[in-house]
Amino acid sequence: MIKSWMYRKPGSSVRKCAKALNESKRFLRKDKKLSHQPVQNFIKTTTWGKTAFKSSCKPLLSAKNISDRPHHQNLRYRTEKRSDVPPTLIPKKGLKLMVAGGFSSRGVTDLHIVPAGQTVTGNYYRTQILPIYSKALDTKVLFPKKKLVTFQQDGAPAHTANATMHILDGWDITIWGKGVWPGNSPDLNPIENLWSILKDSVYEDPKPTTKDALIQRFKKSWKSISKTTLENLAHSFKKRIEPMMKANGGHTTY
Repeated sequence: MIKSWMYRKPGSSVRKCAKALNESKRFLRKDKKLSHQPVQNFIKTTTWGKTAFKSSCKPLLSAKNISDRPHHQNLRYRTEKRSDVPPTLIPKKGLKLMVAGGFSSRGVTDLHIVPAGQTVTGNYYRTQILPIYSKALDTKVLFPKKKLVTFQQDGAPAHTANATMHILDGWDITIWGKGVWPGNSPDLNPIENLWSILKDSVYEDPKPTTKDALIQRFKKSWKSISKTTLENLAHSFKKRIEPMMKANGGHTTY
């Protein structure tokens, strides 16, 4: 029975086998309990149980494997020959993308796709991302009254560098950043909810299976976010801030 439970069975373990034996009719009739140690001792005497081979991995980019990754730590395969172990086809890395963008209650800015391997340094932020926000500020549809705009960003080094703040000072709007926006407070920022909504939309079935398809899905989903969603997120800002102020910058339940 031990062999039938463990031999060439992916994910098998001596503890699982002992549990199965204890739940079998044979052991229930005898009213006995078996620990995992006798199982371990038995398989050590066999030719197939001395080595628990982990199944090998090969990259395969498919919609199924992107969402259905097996737990590699549990892929054990007890057999006499390693050649008996079937390969498990999973992608080495899932499709990922770093993006940047902003929104108001009236719409979204252009979406910036950060190239793979690119770090968002202060210079990159100033030359590639800030111009997108600057362009949006001059768009009457998004911001009909520019002087009433408050630009919020977190305290990332690229955001708070002196050279970055010098550019922002020239925008003639209110800036919430270092010294105003509390650190480690993603729940206060409505755009975090927007990123979650965006990702849910992007990875809907059928999921994109190539980098180009993923980029196109991001761009399409970004432009498809409803005005109602943007209004609700923008109007939730006050509800997020007020509890934080009452807590003197401490934890809130929002």
